[in-house]
Amino acid sequence: MDRSNERGIRALQPDDSQAAVRRYLEFVPDAPGPDMPDPYYGGTDGFETVHDLVEAGADQLIDWSIDRGMTRE
Repeated sequence: MDRSNERGIRALQPDDSQAAVRRYLEFVPDAPGPDMPDPYYGGTDGFETVHDLVEAGADQLIDWSIDRGMTRE
């Protein structure tokens, strides 16, 4: 998600919503910035970079979700 996506989602979010809107890279240690890079502009390496970032943040996202009570039951 980039800033534009985030603004669009927040614009649709009801005022009384308790839902958290977070960017994925907040869960990636040592992320290169707040925005997920667009893989189409990086050739094959761009897709590998995004894949690596997704893998790097997956465990932290799962832990955050569990801490917020977002479990499958």
